[in-house]
Amino acid sequence: MTHSSSRIATFALSIVVTGCPAGDDSTPAADDSSSSGIEGSSSTSPTTAPPTTSTTATSTTDVPDTSSTGGPADGSSSSSESTSTSESSSSSSSSDDESSSDDESSSSGGAQLYELLDPDGVHFGLDYQGWAGAWWQWCRGLPATDHPLFDDLGTECATGQGGDVFFLGGTFGGAPVMRTCTTPADTVVLIPIVNATWDNAGYSEADWWSDEMNAEGVAEFIDSVDELSLEIDGDLYENDELAAYRVGVYQSSYDVPAKDNLFEYFGYDEPVAGTVDPTFGDGYYVMIDLEPGEHEIRVYALSGAYGFSVDASYTLTVE
Repeated sequence: MTHSSSRIATFALSIVVTGCPAGDDSTPAADDSSSSGIEGSSSTSPTTAPPTTSTTATSTTDVPDTSSTGGPADGSSSSSESTSTSESSSSSSSSDDESSSDDESSSSGGAQLYELLDPDGVHFGLDYQGWAGAWWQWCRGLPATDHPLFDDLGTECATGQGGDVFFLGGTFGGAPVMRTCTTPADTVVLIPIVNATWDNAGYSEADWWSDEMNAEGVAEFIDSVDELSLEIDGDLYENDELAAYRVGVYQSSYDVPAKDNLFEYFGYDEPVAGTVDPTFGDGYYVMIDLEPGEHEIRVYALSGAYGFSVDASYTLTVE
């Protein structure tokens, strides 16, 4: 399935992709005109959308018709992130160990310093798809002012946190970031390597896509990711090793504050407030149980077809 240029792809290390096309519900109309990029790591917007006003820690791209290209090629920051495939020799030792993929330990001194939680399991009452939806509620539900994904240093890491799972994110695109955060020892970390949601929020009703089109669109975007890596304390996991952590397409919802929200910040056509339902998500998420102490985490993803890349590093102190 191919999609017209009137689709927003938003990448919050998550990649955030929300969108809706012009055209009828069954056959998206091809549109060769370029459109303004909105919200996030890489975005495509409907031809009816106003020019993007995003400035802080975002990159925007004009998007050609995706029926031929699969997405925008300009505006990509991939060249600055070509070093993401670290030469760490611990990659094979982590992935080839006789223990299961949900019980990987750092090779540093042989001590078990972290555990990747089973991608097929239920953790704190939710499976991975449920936690993916919860991550988006955290991301979309926060005010745009002082939003953690606009923060290059990590000073806003604690914003909106609470409960058993501590949410981390990537960026809305642009240059790599290096953040320093403190997380509680009685929580696990949830971090998307790359993720997206597609829905009709922010568009006039005439431009809405059907649920089926939104679901297929978000899957198509995640399918386009060429490179994927997660590094934890020197252990490197790449494309094939992370396949089990793709959550697949799911339906969810999220609540948006009435003012100072991300839709307002990025200049969507229509005001958005209250509950957005349904939204369709997909992506790669990892839940990590970290031992107390200091840890280094890096996530990287690249979609050449969409001209999108994300590169976020965290120094975490668990205490």
